Amino acid sequence: APVAWAAEKGITSGTGNGLFAPGKVISREELVTMLRKYAEINGYPTGAGETPLDSFPDIGSVSGWAKNAIVWAYEKGIVSGSKVGDKVYLAPKATATREQAAQMIVRLLDTKPVYEINGNDLSLYKIICGDANYENDDDDSVYKAGLKLQGYIKSCFGLDLPFVSDSEEPTEYEILLGKTNREEAGLVTVDRDAFENDQQFICQVQGNRLVICGVDSTTDGGTQENKKYNVKGTRNAVFYFGENVLGVETYSESNGGIYKYNPDPIISLPDGWTYIDGPYFRKRRFFMSGGVLGTDSYMSDITYCMSTWLDGDFSKEMELIHEDTPCLTNEDNVAKITAHVKAAIAAKPKVGSIGIGINDSAGYCHCENCSAVYREYKSLSATLCLLVNHLCEECETDFPNVKFLFGAYTYTVEPPKGIVMHDNAIVEYYTIDACYGHSYTDTNCKLNKTIKAQVDGWNAITKEMWLWDHCGDFQLMMTPVPDWDSMLENIRFFADSGATEVLMNSVMGGVSHYSDFGSLRGYMYSRLYMDPYMSEEEFDYRLNKGLEASYGDGWRNIREYLDTIALLGNSKDHHHHAGPVSYYDYAEVREIADHLDGLWANAFEKAAGDEIITERLNLAYHSWVFLRQSATWETRYKNGTDEQRAAYVAANEELCSYIFDHDIIWTEGTLDDLDRYDPAMSPEHW
Repeated sequence: APVAWAAEKGITSGTGNGLFAPGKVISREELVTMLRKYAEINGYPTGAGETPLDSFPDIGSVSGWAKNAIVWAYEKGIVSGSKVGDKVYLAPKATATREQAAQMIVRLLDTKPVYEINGNDLSLYKIICGDANYENDDDDSVYKAGLKLQGYIKSCFGLDLPFVSDSEEPTEYEILLGKTNREEAGLVTVDRDAFENDQQFICQVQGNRLVICGVDSTTDGGTQENKKYNVKGTRNAVFYFGENVLGVETYSESNGGIYKYNPDPIISLPDGWTYIDGPYFRKRRFFMSGGVLGTDSYMSDITYCMSTWLDGDFSKEMELIHEDTPCLTNEDNVAKITAHVKAAIAAKPKVGSIGIGINDSAGYCHCENCSAVYREYKSLSATLCLLVNHLCEECETDFPNVKFLFGAYTYTVEPPKGIVMHDNAIVEYYTIDACYGHSYTDTNCKLNKTIKAQVDGWNAITKEMWLWDHCGDFQLMMTPVPDWDSMLENIRFFADSGATEVLMNSVMGGVSHYSDFGSLRGYMYSRLYMDPYMSEEEFDYRLNKGLEASYGDGWRNIREYLDTIALLGNSKDHHHHAGPVSYYDYAEVREIADHLDGLWANAFEKAAGDEIITERLNLAYHSWVFLRQSATWETRYKNGTDEQRAAYVAANEELCSYIFDHDIIWTEGTLDDLDRYDPAMSPEHW
C-alpha cells in the first residue's frame, strides 16, 4: 500500500522495467529525490538556488537526475554531508541508514512554513478596525496602520487577509487593530492605563483573537486640528510587530519605501502571547525624506516667532522673520504677547503646546532694562525665560494642560543662572553651533566644548527638554557629512540628557533629492531614535543592512567610502553653515581621491542592470563628485595641464547638469543660490 500510494502521488516511479525494488537498500540521493517530490505535493518550498557545492570532493558523483534535489536538500539543511577524516562528503551513492533517513524526514518537516495564531492558520483571519477610524485617510490613522499590516502579511506569506470595519459581526478569528467594539462587548480587554506613555503599545493573543493596539486618541475630535496629541501607538505596534514577528525590514517609508521580507518558516503565537514595547523618544521628526516611524508634530501646536506674537498677525510664517527680536522687558510688549497667546489658545482649545520663539535672527534687544537682566542672570536667554514663565503663570488657571515650548537657539543657547522654569515650560535645545562630525561631548572640539555644560544647565532648571539637532551642511548641502562615526554617541548623549523628543534638521522639509545619502541617513537616525542605547555592533549591523538594501551588492564599497569620509572629517571642527573646506583638509582628500573613485566604480559595476540601485548610487555619488571637484580645483585646474583643465571643466559641467536635471537640494531648500556657476570654478564657489 505505501508503494502504491507513493507511485500514485509521483513520489517514486520505481527503479525501471516496472520494478520498485522494495527489498533493496536506498541511496542518499534516491531518498533526497523522493523527499523533494513529497515536499512538492504537500506545499513545502522546493525551489533550488544556485548554491555551489564544489567544496564537496564527490560532487561529481551525483547523478544528473538528483542534482537539483541535492542542492535543495543542502540549502534547506536536510543534508549537510558526512565527515570522513578532515573532509566532508555528500556520499550520494551511499546507503541511507535508518538513522539518516529519520533525521532527513524530521528536517524536511521543519521546512514547511507554519503561520498560526493560537493554533489556527493565519489564512482564517480578518483584520478589524474600529468603525470610527475605518477608511480614515490621515497618515497617522489606525486605518492606515491596518493597510500596512495587510501589506506586510501579503508580502511575507502571500495571504491577502480581509480588512474590514468592526461594524461587521464578530467572527471566530480576528486581528483587532486599535480600539474596537470587541472591547465593549467583552471579547477582549486592553489596559491602556498600564502604558508608560502614549507611544507604547501592546500585541497580545487572547483566545482566537490577536490584539494590536496603542493609545490612538485622547480627544473628542478625530481631525489633526482637534487632536491634543498626535499619538501613534497602533502604528508603532504594527511596525514593531512586522519587524520582530513577521520578518519585515523597513529601510525607508518614503517614495514607495524600501522593504525586505524575511519571515521565519514557523510563526506560532500561543494564547496569552504578549509583546509590549515602544520607541525610546516620543517625538521623532525628520526634515529629510527616508525617515522610518517618525511622529511629525507630537502635540498639536501653535508656533510663531516673537514679532508675530507681538503684533498678532498670524498670517506670517515663523521662519521668515529675520529682524531683531523685540524688547522682552517692555511691559506693553509683554502685555500684547500675553493677550495674543491667550486668544490663540481660546481659538484652539485642544492645542497641546504654544511655541514661543525668538525671531530667526541673532539680533536681540540692547536696551538698558534688557541688558540689566542679561547681567543679573548671566545669559542672553534670561529675558526669554522670564517671559515664558510669565506666560505659564498667566495661563495655568484657564489652560493648565498647555505647555509652553521655547527654543535655546542662537544667542539664547546659554541657560540663565538663578531662574527656574515653570513646570509647563519645555526647552528645546538647538545644536545650532555644534560640530556633528565629532561627539557633542568631545571637549577637544572647539565648537562642542560648551554643549554638554549648556545641556546640563538647561536640565537643571527645566522639567522637560527637547532636542533640535542640526546634522547637515546648510551652506552647501552636497557636502558629504562626516558624522557616520559620531551619530550613535550623539544620540546617546541626547538620551542621557533626558530628552524626550528629537528633531533631525538635516535639510529643509521632506526633501527626497538630497545627494548625501539622504534616505540612508534618515534610516539610521530613525533606528537611533527608536533605540539610542543600541550597541556599536548593532549600529554597524543596521548601517550595513541599510547600505545593502539601498545600494545592492556594492554596499561594502560604499561602507568603506563612508568610513573614509568620517575619518577625513575628523581633522577639522566644522560648523553646519560652512563649506567643504571647513570640513576637510583638501590635501588629505586629494591623496585618497583615486581610491574613493575606485570604490564608486566597483559599486556601479556590481549594480549594472539594476536601474533603481544605479540611480540611488548616482544621487549619492554626486555628493562625492562635489567634494572631489572642490578639493582638486587647485591641482587639476589652476595648476593643471590643458588636458587636466579640460577634464576638470567637463566633470563640473556634468555635475551641474545632474544637479539641475534631478532638482538636487543645494542650500537651504533652493537651487536659486546657484547663481555664480562657472565650470572653471571650484563648485564650492558657485
